[in-house]
Amino acid sequence: MTTTPLERLRAAAGGSAPLVPVAGSLGITVDSVDEGRMVATLAPSPAVLRGPGPAFVMIDMVLSAVVATVLPSDHAISTLTLHWAGTRPFPDPAGPLVATGSVVHLTQDSALSTGELTDADGEVVATVTNRSALLPLPPGGRGGGRAQQPDPVGFAALGLTGGPSRWTGVSAPALSNTAGALQGGVVAAVATHALDAAVAAARPELAGATFDLDVTYLRGIPSDGSGFAVAAQPLHAGRRLAAARAELHDSAGRLAILASSAHWRGR
Repeated sequence: MTTTPLERLRAAAGGSAPLVPVAGSLGITVDSVDEGRMVATLAPSPAVLRGPGPAFVMIDMVLSAVVATVLPSDHAISTLTLHWAGTRPFPDPAGPLVATGSVVHLTQDSALSTGELTDADGEVVATVTNRSALLPLPPGGRGGGRAQQPDPVGFAALGLTGGPSRWTGVSAPALSNTAGALQGGVVAAVATHALDAAVAAARPELAGATFDLDVTYLRGIPSDGSGFAVAAQPLHAGRRLAAARAELHDSAGRLAILASSAHWRGR
């Protein structure tokens, strides 16, 4: 019987416990878990969204879960901010990719973790920093998010339509975290898709360019099959550098996510 978050994560890595629903949906596997360090792998997958797509899910999962490895008891770990710094245009198809995460700083109410995404040749694709809130578990514990691992369905379950500046989608249960909300990496992937489409409409030569991304998570989007909306706009579209901003709203019209990006192509 496992008793600590680290032991439960090790059990998941060994295949004796299910991963979070979104990991099963996208085919992400945990390779190793140690105190303060975690490694996961994403198999090659077809591109459904513009940009890193499932890679966001893997790195956000790793950077949140690695925090649990240094906690003596269970907490609700919720992503507050995520910063992605790419090293080059993202490879297509995406994978195989490896995410390695570690804990940088820990306080009573928050944690800072950092990680790298590397490709099949061991080259760094991006570095990512995550700040997470540490909260008490809700009454009744984590709920049913870990009970069932769905068959792989990918981002097609989002049913994302629209563009280039406005999109709508469905908050698919298969892409949830343990709290029953769309996983933070899924939201980052949707925001990046919208941001790149907005930049491409204004400056086609910057589509798919190397980018930095900042995401602030204001509230969760329930993964209950309800709708959500995305609005994105370029703030600057130069010949080599563009900046854009996106907002995600839940089905009630409440602002849930703010995202901004910078896209660079020097040649």
